[in-house]
Amino acid sequence: MQEIYISVDIEADGPIPGVNSMISLGSAAFSEEGCLLDKFSANLTPLPDAERDPVTMKWWSEPQQQPRWTECQEDARPPKTVMQEYLSWLKDLPGKVIFVAYPAAYDFMFVQWYLVRFTGEQPFSHSGIDIKTVSMAMLGEPYSMSGKAHMPERWLRMTPKDGKLIEHRALDDAIQQGRWLMNMLTENRSRRLGKGRPMTDQDRELWLADYEATRQYFMDLSATRFKLLAFLPTITGTVVAVLFGTLQSPQMLAGVGAFGFMVTLGILFYDQRNTQIYDALVLRAQSIETKLGFAPLTGHIHQDMRTKRSCGGAFLDRPPRSLHLFPFTRSGRWGIFKMWHDRGLALIYSSVFAGWVFTCAAGVANALSEPISLRALAAPSWAAVGAFLFFMTIIHLFDWYRHENWELNNDVQGILGPKENEEENCIKRFFACLFRG
Repeated sequence: MQEIYISVDIEADGPIPGVNSMISLGSAAFSEEGCLLDKFSANLTPLPDAERDPVTMKWWSEPQQQPRWTECQEDARPPKTVMQEYLSWLKDLPGKVIFVAYPAAYDFMFVQWYLVRFTGEQPFSHSGIDIKTVSMAMLGEPYSMSGKAHMPERWLRMTPKDGKLIEHRALDDAIQQGRWLMNMLTENRSRRLGKGRPMTDQDRELWLADYEATRQYFMDLSATRFKLLAFLPTITGTVVAVLFGTLQSPQMLAGVGAFGFMVTLGILFYDQRNTQIYDALVLRAQSIETKLGFAPLTGHIHQDMRTKRSCGGAFLDRPPRSLHLFPFTRSGRWGIFKMWHDRGLALIYSSVFAGWVFTCAAGVANALSEPISLRALAAPSWAAVGAFLFFMTIIHLFDWYRHENWELNNDVQGILGPKENEEENCIKRFFACLFRG
């Protein structure tokens, strides 16, 4: 029988059940593969003889918590009715239910007490999974250094199907925390080969050979991209300078400009495909580094990079996008106009396209107003500026689309999957990518 992980979050008016009351219960059922199977949510009326804890109620009275407290009072039903429905919901799930929470001790205490008190049954038996403890084991850090603030970002990523979640809403917290555990279990499984089989020396040799082949492919691809970026603007600038320097006929200017534009467009297509392969190689190399358990960097790198990973390598330890053209700090992590590979590509290709558009437009404009004059170059100049801005936007869009597919729906193990249809906030995220930094 497969296990069904029941991520649970409760809201209460005090620290212990019986003396205080559980006022909201949310649960999200996840399969072993990480699929969100079903959800349960209900608000409960207070226990007849219970009291509200003053310290807890002071926290609920804070302005940011008051809307959540109001939600917990809506459509509240007697505890016996809710817990009997909850027990039936658990029994209808297609597998053995496993309690999951963050932290497990607090939520399990309330749910267990209410189940026994109002149904007489213990569907979770006497145990559950504490997400912070799983984090502690995977990070190799003390318990106090294994909470959400110290977890890698990839563990905290949500999927489009999880929806928009609000903190301290019981069901939303349950979905969010359950997704954390699913991400952690997925990564943990990727660190072992087969069904729990330890890595043998032969396995390690095969993975090392794969890693070397991946690294070499990555280096060859990087060299090809560098050559393209070195020769393309050089050739473009030379051709444009020669054409205008020798005052070729307008028809030749237009023809050469159109030809150069189409060739550059083809090179851009080729480079964007290479960029996809480049990203795939990085993820594959990171996956192999995770499997082989290479030691992470220590020393000069930033503290948060050292504490969030238990393994590292040339690809896992790549520094984040943190350099700026106009930095505000010595480290360069804060500033104006962030610098990274794709923005460099956008600047180069946009400039090349602008050069070809200017050449073509100048030929057309001067063909209509011979002889060639400086006044006739005004419109081509504006066309070149427009082409530059257009292709800067398009290439940033390629970058945004590619990273939305890879970063939001895949973790460092390189587990690929189709991107969910997520139209909401699409334009907002694109412009955040375009103007970030």
